[in-house]
Amino acid sequence: MALPRLAYFHLMKRSNMLTQSPLPVLGHGRTNRLLTSIVALILAATAFAFSAGPAKADTPGGQISHLWIDISGGPSSNAVIQYSTFLASIRNAAGHGLGSVYTTQNASTSLIRADINVNGNSLRLWISPHNLYLRGFTNEANETYYFRPDSTEQYNLAEVMQNLSHTAGSGTGLLPPLGSMHQLPYGGDYNDLLSYTGKVNNNPYDRSQMDESFYGSYGLNNSVWNLLYVNSGDIYGSTMARSLLFMIQYTSEASRFNDVEGGMRGVMAGTQNVGIPAAQQELENHWRAISQSLNQAYANQGFSPVYVGPHVGTLNNASDATRYLRMGLGNVLYVNPTEDWWHTEL
Repeated sequence: MALPRLAYFHLMKRSNMLTQSPLPVLGHGRTNRLLTSIVALILAATAFAFSAGPAKADTPGGQISHLWIDISGGPSSNAVIQYSTFLASIRNAAGHGLGSVYTTQNASTSLIRADINVNGNSLRLWISPHNLYLRGFTNEANETYYFRPDSTEQYNLAEVMQNLSHTAGSGTGLLPPLGSMHQLPYGGDYNDLLSYTGKVNNNPYDRSQMDESFYGSYGLNNSVWNLLYVNSGDIYGSTMARSLLFMIQYTSEASRFNDVEGGMRGVMAGTQNVGIPAAQQELENHWRAISQSLNQAYANQGFSPVYVGPHVGTLNNASDATRYLRMGLGNVLYVNPTEDWWHTEL
């Protein structure tokens, strides 16, 4: 079974030789949150201990990191291990350690290519390491679809890729054909995306209605296949938007928060749930504020309490924050400070 790997273009590609013993499936709740943290720390340490090259944090400016996961085997205890190692690779490519958590890097001109492989096909996801935003994807036909720039951050994936084609050296081989770029009609925020996901039983198909499963209609497997074979005529339909909503949770949000990773580990083990719990949504909506207070604490400037919401309550100190947070935002200027529904991080 192929294990997820992290490779910088200028380093030897690494094969993470992990011992694949069954681990507990982690879901929602404080106990499982603690277990998720312990397991992921062990996995990250093991991955780099058996690495063929030196462990390296951050993706240098103007460069591309490449990592991947293979889901062809379906849900299993080994798939759970594979997934947590995949997330550890994303965190390592996006930043570095800060206290007991990770924090994103400052360089905003680099890119992460995260492949999800299934039965010989490869869905290529593009993530900006300075804020863990999912920016777009490349399908099996080498067509790239990317979020429309919004008023809060004028990030254009097509322009970033064009610049990388001049700066990434041999890493330019990781880029897709630049002549097949398609801008989506929605931008990098949940409300804009959810205006295209449609409804289920007269309720908006949002994070509360999301199919959190491996083989469900809009779970992991079908979301990958939906995006692999999408074409430009599908960009206004709900199928693409729902599949992207899943991918955001599976990569970006799970890299940031322990509990989101726990829920997705359940997906990799074969459990099926409807919706992301309200507490997790509150945390996702306050990633910037939590990160800012934690950054202050690690700089010996004190921790400013953060009210997250009615389900999480107030985080009063760094210990409260690190129970939930796995990877913080290094430079809070990279995320809009209002953190309202129109500017929730993707």
